[in-house]
Amino acid sequence: MATQHAARGGPMAEIQSPTIKIIDRYQASSYRIPNMICNTLILDQRYQNLSELTSVDEFQDVFVDYLECHHHLYTNAGFLLDRLGQANLMFTRRRDGPIQGVLNDWDLNLPACSEQDYPSSRRSWMFPFMPRALLRRSGGPHLRLYTHGLECFFYILVWVAVTLDFSGKKRKHNNILASWIHPQAAHAFDAKCTFMVEEVARDWVFRCIPREAHGLRDEWLIPLWNVFCTAKAVSMMYRHARRASSKDDATDDGYVTFHVFMSAIRRQPRRAKLLDIPT
Repeated sequence: MATQHAARGGPMAEIQSPTIKIIDRYQASSYRIPNMICNTLILDQRYQNLSELTSVDEFQDVFVDYLECHHHLYTNAGFLLDRLGQANLMFTRRRDGPIQGVLNDWDLNLPACSEQDYPSSRRSWMFPFMPRALLRRSGGPHLRLYTHGLECFFYILVWVAVTLDFSGKKRKHNNILASWIHPQAAHAFDAKCTFMVEEVARDWVFRCIPREAHGLRDEWLIPLWNVFCTAKAVSMMYRHARRASSKDDATDDGYVTFHVFMSAIRRQPRRAKLLDIPT
């Protein structure tokens, strides 16, 4: 399991996996693998799920870490984290520093602008966070672009705002996003397309966000919704003008980029550079 988290406030970002200690080793009998050696491992850090955050402010801080890690993976290494969802986002509380976001499951990355094939039956668990372009295509290879990851992050923000409770109380079950997890990709695609272009559909979802997350809704979600809505309108203009060949698909012609995303949520990039990790 590979991980990265960015060191907030420092001049450089830090790539760090948990330290692994082998506390026991023994030989196990197996009919398929003769002389199999088993190791008992412990990690020196415990990563926590988003549900264990205690405030919206904490969530916003770690979310910026996720964005920057994803950005550096793309710009410095030319890779994208595949199957991006809430399960990939964790955090750690350090004794000697602030809370830090952890972008998990780097072993699921793939080269940017590459094609990957996932059967529909194996993609249903990703539907809540899957971008519209991938939901639209049933079966066959799917071209993965940087803008897809940013769209995933937006859906994660909406999902967290509606479903998670940072006040320590149990949130009542809400079916407002049930169409996003429909087992048929076409239903999830239609629901997201409507949500992303129609203010009535947007407000129908946003009204289910609890009071403690209204700041997240007003300061982050609505500006980001405007970013993606504008990008969709520009995309339609290109299609009608038959100028698709001149369009930058990776960033929706510059309308959906890391810096546009950060500007919409009013956060300044830390402009950290990745350390050179020997191979």
